[in-house]
Amino acid sequence: MLFLPTKSCLLLGTSAFITFSSKSQSRGGQTAKTPDNISSYTIVTVSFITGANNNSSFIINDGTMWSCGDNSFGQLGVKDAGTVITHRKQVGDDRDWLAVTPGAFHTLAIKKDGTLWSWGDNQYGQLGDGTRVNKTVPVQSGNDNNWESIATADYQSYAIRKDGTLWAWGVNNYGQLGIEKINDFIIIPVQVGTDKDWIKVVAGSFHALGLKKDGSLWAWGYNGYGQLGIGETTSATRPVQVGNQKDWLQVAASAFHSLAIKNDGTLWSWGDNEEGVLGTGDSYKQISPVKIESSSKWKIVSAGFHHTAAIKEDGSLWVWGTNFSGELGLGYSGGNSLLPVQLGTEKNWKHISLGYSHTLALKKDGSQWVWGENEYGQLGTGGFAATTSPVKISCRDEWTHSNTREPEFFRLTNFTNAETKKAKLLSLNN
Repeated sequence: MLFLPTKSCLLLGTSAFITFSSKSQSRGGQTAKTPDNISSYTIVTVSFITGANNNSSFIINDGTMWSCGDNSFGQLGVKDAGTVITHRKQVGDDRDWLAVTPGAFHTLAIKKDGTLWSWGDNQYGQLGDGTRVNKTVPVQSGNDNNWESIATADYQSYAIRKDGTLWAWGVNNYGQLGIEKINDFIIIPVQVGTDKDWIKVVAGSFHALGLKKDGSLWAWGYNGYGQLGIGETTSATRPVQVGNQKDWLQVAASAFHSLAIKNDGTLWSWGDNEEGVLGTGDSYKQISPVKIESSSKWKIVSAGFHHTAAIKEDGSLWVWGTNFSGELGLGYSGGNSLLPVQLGTEKNWKHISLGYSHTLALKKDGSQWVWGENEYGQLGTGGFAATTSPVKISCRDEWTHSNTREPEFFRLTNFTNAETKKAKLLSLNN
């Protein structure tokens, strides 16, 4: 039996984080591992962040991959399933990782040779290896070596090949794979249509958005809150074009709302708006893209579960939506902001990425800043206390690998109470 998604139990798609505490602590009945060998200290500057669970993965310049945080299903790729690892631990010995992106409890990665790898929870075939067996270390998905980009949602995965074709696998109970039919799940990659001009795909909890080379925007999956932006709330089992414009540049998706930036720097939003996440000045949902008024151009946008943040071309950072846990960074918690509010007066923000109820950002000088909920240590401040204002994260951290250099790519997921959320999210016939 399949249940309708509800806002109380949905997870985010891909999300991001910066680092975890290197302290050895116990949380939620799980064991926190201490570093195996602290052989060096290094100054770490994150050059890229993107944003959805309580674990993090990143790749540094020597091609090695590192991970830390919640490892309840082996999603860190370092064995030791069922533990919390609070220090950065190397994922195997390979030095040819190119990109990595985590879902709720699973992770995908691409190597420099174009091969696709996956690990973690595989109950619904989201690893794409033809099985439903969990993996605690990276396992190659198929034999192809032409994968170019990847995206993950809660229990489904997406990837684009170098020939521009789009592929999807995992949960498909609302047509979120875009393959024109509904299945409980698919355990191997299946091509989405026949088009060969996809350049970008992002995923919400039960819907996905894709950009094509001609600048057109497409959406598919669950649409109960209008998050597809197609002028209605009927779900779609195949990609449907959002309007007829061909000037879309960037796109972001959360559980129930979506946002995109056009070539002219205008920012548009649609979907659920109960907490003001659309930034339109009201709390009415929108089933088609609505422009967020601004006197200057937008550059980057990121969607959290119930909050949104974006950076303008002048480097200023703006936030809106719910502030229950201080995730807007305004110095207090509680209330909602229905319109974009500038965070401070600085104009040197470079990247922004949102989790379930926390926020992380990079400045142009490479410094890392975090704020919001911290129940699982996701802020990386060395404890579990939430913060309502941006806090700078020290770049000094403990490593178990002596040959460490500057990270090229950094990913994290965010959500709470893994077992409870997972049980509530989907009820699928095994």
